[in-house]
Amino acid sequence: MIEFILTGPESSGKTTLAKNLAEYFNVPVANEYVRIFFSEKKNNAYTLPDLKAIAKGQIKLENAACHLAVQQKKSFYISDTDLITLKIWSEEVFGTCDDFILKNLRSPTPLSNQIYFLCSPKDIPWESDPLRENPNDRERLFDIYLKTLSDLKKQFIILEGDEETRFQKAVKLITKYELGIRNEL
Repeated sequence: MIEFILTGPESSGKTTLAKNLAEYFNVPVANEYVRIFFSEKKNNAYTLPDLKAIAKGQIKLENAACHLAVQQKKSFYISDTDLITLKIWSEEVFGTCDDFILKNLRSPTPLSNQIYFLCSPKDIPWESDPLRENPNDRERLFDIYLKTLSDLKKQFIILEGDEETRFQKAVKLITKYELGIRNEL
């Protein structure tokens, strides 16, 4: 089982791409739990313990997508984000990160291998959203994602260009992986 994870700075096309890839390949998608978390709060204020709660919710969504993919006899599923985003977010806002997040970002969901699509903010205009905080430093944050993925020795592919270019590149790469898996069976 492969988990294709969309990651990168805010407003870099991750959610749109995750949705489009899941629809195109007819596979499960693990959405961003943070949106569920904040939809249940009266405001967007958060604390360091909130990020741990968000991490736990994200893990549940990823595990559910993985198990659904297994039930549907799919070879992969899509995740709109993962704990690397929470690590970077936590360190940016609080200067530290909860050990729960650090421990679990090194362990992929059960039954899966992880391949990241690192979405560059280039060519994707900033879109305002109540949960977004960093409109002016997406390139700096992209560099942090790049370093974090490299430091954690994660397998990743950088996606640049407009939405259609990214989508076509991701489809091509996923198809290549999927064909490789089928050939092994």
